[in-house]
Amino acid sequence: MKNLLFLLTILATACSTSTSDEVAVLAPTTIQFSAELDSLPVGILIQHSKDTVYAELNLKDPEVRGIYKWGYATTVSAIDNEITITKFGGFDYHEGRWIESAGIYDRPFSTSEFEKWYSCPGGAMIPEASFTDSNNWTKGNKLNIDTRRALWYFIGVDETGKKWKGIKEIVYVGKMEE
Repeated sequence: MKNLLFLLTILATACSTSTSDEVAVLAPTTIQFSAELDSLPVGILIQHSKDTVYAELNLKDPEVRGIYKWGYATTVSAIDNEITITKFGGFDYHEGRWIESAGIYDRPFSTSEFEKWYSCPGGAMIPEASFTDSNNWTKGNKLNIDTRRALWYFIGVDETGKKWKGIKEIVYVGKMEE
């Protein structure tokens, strides 16, 4: 009987173990980030062109940012209210918790960067309009075959001064797509 239970346990574990490179993307509403981000209601929708991104060669600036690039597009829109983006950035998942990323400028991105990269005048989004950065990326020098979870966040204010957030997870795979 013990042998049967042991075999059933091994079988159940083997059947539930994923062999895919893709990682399940968790619903960000159940995850703790920063006190500011956790306290805000969701009013911004974020979509990535890919939820799981594989590395490709970085032909633009390998000597500066790294020889590999994980490229994708990110689209942002206001859900119900006109919202002006005040800052945006990312978190990296490391050792069981989310840590805010310094980004390429060692700080969160600003309204003017959102305006430029997302082609959104004044950083002000109106409902039912979408704004896309088609050249979003992460770069690095190592392919370690592991996956890395990251999260983009956007914070903005509406015309009454109320703050809103949007969050969306993305997974970077540490290898070239086959």
